[in-house]
Amino acid sequence: MRKTFVVLFFLLLTVIFFMDAMARDYSIPSSKVTFEIKPDGRVLVHEKIEYILHGCFHELYLSKPKELMIYNASGYCENAECSFRVEEPWASETGGRELILSLETDNCDSHPIAHFLYEVHPILLYNDGARFYYQLWGMEWSKPTDLTTTIILPESVQNKHYYIHPWDLKYSVAIENETTLVFKSRQDAGVPFEIDLFLPEGFFENSPYVTRVNESVSSIISFEEKNESFAQLIGSAVPVFAIFVAVFPVLFFLLCYILYGREKPVPYTGVYEREPPSEHTPAEVGTLLNQFRVPASAFTATLLNWVYKGYLEMRETVVEKQGFLKTGKVRTLVFTKKREARELKPHEQRVYNYIIESMENDSVTLEMLKRRVMLPEFADFFMKWKKVVLSDLKLDRYLEKNGLTVFTVASVIYSILCLTLLIMQVPTKLFLELMLYSAETLLMPA
Repeated sequence: MRKTFVVLFFLLLTVIFFMDAMARDYSIPSSKVTFEIKPDGRVLVHEKIEYILHGCFHELYLSKPKELMIYNASGYCENAECSFRVEEPWASETGGRELILSLETDNCDSHPIAHFLYEVHPILLYNDGARFYYQLWGMEWSKPTDLTTTIILPESVQNKHYYIHPWDLKYSVAIENETTLVFKSRQDAGVPFEIDLFLPEGFFENSPYVTRVNESVSSIISFEEKNESFAQLIGSAVPVFAIFVAVFPVLFFLLCYILYGREKPVPYTGVYEREPPSEHTPAEVGTLLNQFRVPASAFTATLLNWVYKGYLEMRETVVEKQGFLKTGKVRTLVFTKKREARELKPHEQRVYNYIIESMENDSVTLEMLKRRVMLPEFADFFMKWKKVVLSDLKLDRYLEKNGLTVFTVASVIYSILCLTLLIMQVPTKLFLELMLYSAETLLMPA
């Protein structure tokens, strides 16, 4: 009884746990991220994320790559009491550096607003300028949000260049002046917001917070321009290609029907239709009538055709047949070789040889043939014989295969195009294939 109670107790706890997990969900109606680039090269980040919690949650957190060094991190909540802490990569559940707000009140079905503040040093100093290359909104987010992104420049900058990735991201520039950039975008789940910002020469010259790169900014800008143009070209071509993929099967089917599916007109009157061909054997005629499939009756028809032509003689006789308990007499047919067959087609010759091999004293009964037909060897013989019948029939004279060949080749090409489009997922994931050559070492995801 005690064991049963313990099992039921743990089963109840398991059910409650899974029901609680299934009932929990959240959404992010809006988010604001601000990046203030200081004159010494430091970047102060403020991420304000509005949550709508469905169910009970204990923590709100950001997970940053362990390679991204974070300084002076802090955080607080609106509409809830919470405490802030940082989990280092070796201690965190995600393996990254986690900024965590532990909810102490209002953690069930509430609307807390999380504030994360920290400092990073992602500025790259080149020979002819500075570069801020950063994922302002990471692609690890599993919920969509309305994002407002603000970048505050260290001072008034006139000659600045920036590129937004992915290149097909739908965003608007709310403010753009010499000191501030403000972007608004609808961020879908898994889609980042990345900027490649270039500042002119003269910034951060003696700063200890920047990474110096012995390369030219102009080469990177040229690379960005080229790939942005290519992405725009692909983005324009994709809708046309999508329409083509959708309409092509219908149009191609109609084209094949017009070219190959209709009966061709003949330049003569119906003489051929009134005089059926006489050179075909019974097996060939049966195959034509059976839509180019050799019927089982073709074997019997070939045998009876030799009786008709006088190669064999067929007569009725009485033979003894062994029953279960006694022997009885039954009426059957006897086939006797009458004269040598000549000018047989290959499939006829095979059946003729089979019948001759079955004869004793130039005769064979129908009962004997029935017993031989039941043997496994006959099934193998019949399968090979059907191929010979089709070969003798020369199906190419009766089947028009041009349309089938064209349709098959076009279908294969169409399938390859569809598979290519699916794999590429153009243009949403295109930027992942066209990342800058320095992305692996210099990209700082949010």
